[in-house]
Amino acid sequence: MLTNAAIDFLEERGIDLELALKFEPESRPPPGGNSDGEWLAFPFLRNDRPVNREYRRIDQKQFRRDTGGVMCFWNEVVIDDVGLQDYPLVITEGILDAISVIQAGYPRTMSMPNGSQSSENASPEQTQGRYRFIADVLQKMDRARQVIICADADAKGYALIEDLATMLGPARCKFVPFPDHCKDANDVLVRFGAERLRECVSKARWVNVAGVRRFSDYPPGSDADPIVWRSGISPAVDKRIGIMPGYSSVWTGVPNNGKSTLLNQIKWSLCENQPDFRVAMAMLEIMPNRDYRRQALQYRIGRPRDGGPNGQPWTREEIDAANNWLEDHVIPIDPNGYASGNGDYELEDVEPTIDWFLDAATTAIVRHGVKFVALDPWGELIQTRERGESEHDFIGRSLSRINRLARTLKAHIAIVAHPRKIEPGRGGAIRPPGPYEIAGSSYFFNKTSLGVTVHRDPERDEDGDPKPGCTRTLCAVWKSKFHDVQGAPGQIYLRYAPNKMRFECAS
Repeated sequence: MLTNAAIDFLEERGIDLELALKFEPESRPPPGGNSDGEWLAFPFLRNDRPVNREYRRIDQKQFRRDTGGVMCFWNEVVIDDVGLQDYPLVITEGILDAISVIQAGYPRTMSMPNGSQSSENASPEQTQGRYRFIADVLQKMDRARQVIICADADAKGYALIEDLATMLGPARCKFVPFPDHCKDANDVLVRFGAERLRECVSKARWVNVAGVRRFSDYPPGSDADPIVWRSGISPAVDKRIGIMPGYSSVWTGVPNNGKSTLLNQIKWSLCENQPDFRVAMAMLEIMPNRDYRRQALQYRIGRPRDGGPNGQPWTREEIDAANNWLEDHVIPIDPNGYASGNGDYELEDVEPTIDWFLDAATTAIVRHGVKFVALDPWGELIQTRERGESEHDFIGRSLSRINRLARTLKAHIAIVAHPRKIEPGRGGAIRPPGPYEIAGSSYFFNKTSLGVTVHRDPERDEDGDPKPGCTRTLCAVWKSKFHDVQGAPGQIYLRYAPNKMRFECAS
């Protein structure tokens, strides 16, 4: 039985009275006395019998429930109603919101028993306890292919969306955004009517699941042709080796066969071809300010310091110009470099761990606009393995972190990795190492987009001995993730010109 005041209250809230009466509301105060004013009670039914009631004071926002009542969804019968299985399951914070949504054309709607159960100060155990009632019907709720969470537009409502999506599975959960100045579903009904509320629910948005999106969600330009950098060393190199930002590469070969030299030349050539191109070099085996600088200057000037057999020694002008070019284009990453402060220089002593490298690479990319980072060599990194973690698993985890960094900051990260020991063959010749012979892990092949072996392969005389002075070098590309843009795997033969510190196309 409803009083005139209760009927007026429902009509003021935009609720259709005939619809509301189907849920058996009553004008009755909550038990226990001390209940001033007029109250409206909605029963929670289970097996057609009341197991709890929500009492709402109609002249001000006060709520109570039956002491010892069963905690359950209001109108939970819709979960099992086979006639409603084609509708999404809608969950609101309050009963009037639920009736409003039903009035808008979504009959498979139920309400939380006590609004949002979330609290900023609640522990995970407390939060879980407040939602324990859901466990009673969770298996039944799993039948719903789509769950729309119609929570209030406030902090507790947002927390409810997150909590329910976690429990019910975010893949099938949506949430309802309301128009400005509308806090909940009933507000929309009162201000704009049932049709506008229907539109809001129909346009519910999917709860975000990391990694799942539509192509239209990507920023403009992300569907453009892929960026591939070509070094210009020779047509053969450009045909096989394309450097792509957002990916990593691995460079291997027997020690002193030229893998670091070729990688350096590719980096320096890219800097020469593009005035704004910058590279960073994590040098773990050589001194950047002495050995790396000497190699870079010799490459840039094009002859040895003393001029070589037919050249002139470096001039002061050439040295200054080469140093300025090096300063503009190359950022050293050195665990044993110098740190300056207040005009004084102190020798740093940093452990070269994977965390250190990732932090340093990120800094070089963000602060200095670096596009290409090289780590030379991998074996000099200190392995900070987790407990029980093998070297193989450590390398796999580290390469995944490197790939994430490259992809996030749209840079290329190259890794120089030594092969395991290879026994000489007939005549003492050592064959070029393959991708699965890199020391430590097969992940060097599996987790990179480009793989290259650099191997000295001189021409031989009739006795099988290397011809004197022959610098022919094999560059074997054994991994190319994108043949159509990077170039297909294959072999390239180059000749090394030591006076110039660079490889040239083999004739």
